[in-house]
Amino acid sequence: MLTEISVAVFAILTAALAIRLPWAVLQNVRQGDRYRRGLLDELKRLPLHEILQRHGIDPTNYLHTERMADVSRHMHRCGTCQAQEHCAGQLQAGADISRFHFCPNHAELARGTHQPTALRPDGEAAAA
Repeated sequence: MLTEISVAVFAILTAALAIRLPWAVLQNVRQGDRYRRGLLDELKRLPLHEILQRHGIDPTNYLHTERMADVSRHMHRCGTCQAQEHCAGQLQAGADISRFHFCPNHAELARGTHQPTALRPDGEAAAA
């Protein structure tokens, strides 16, 4: 009798987990999408948005593939940059993006180091 009760309790707990886990994953995905939409709105207010496009990087894809620590660093650099007026003028004038050496993100974006880091199965960064 005790074994039957234990099996029933185990079955109920397993069923609850089978229902709850996909729901939790879906909630996480929805939360991530809301976060990235808000981040895209912030990004659009910075010259970085157009700079990404000039480097051939889709800003929406960038937010989905780039590590959030890197996105935050790029946005912080751009938002606190002392050359924002110069940058805006250069962007408006259609200046070649290769001449944006004054941009604190230029070297990293031009090298393509904005690409997401490949991870080994153990979670460590793979050697380049």
